[in-house]
Amino acid sequence: MKTSDSRVRKVTISLPWRLFIRGEQERTEQQISRSEFVASLYQRHFDRVEKERRIAQYTAAYAADPATPAEQALTEASMALLAAESDL
Repeated sequence: MKTSDSRVRKVTISLPWRLFIRGEQERTEQQISRSEFVASLYQRHFDRVEKERRIAQYTAAYAADPATPAEQALTEASMALLAAESDL
């Protein structure tokens, strides 16, 4: 996983042995360096946190302004149509 940021920070971490072995097996299968593997874990974590933040923001906004009965009926009709099309 290459980034455009050329600044790099070396770090030393301690991991439980079994977790380290699992990580080594995975990164070997992916044929990536340990640094790339750990950087990808960081990135996936931050991506997940951002996704959860956005979902919470959407949920709060929807709760503050829920669908009207007409909007709900349209949603249900659209879902039924999509389900019928996927059966084809």
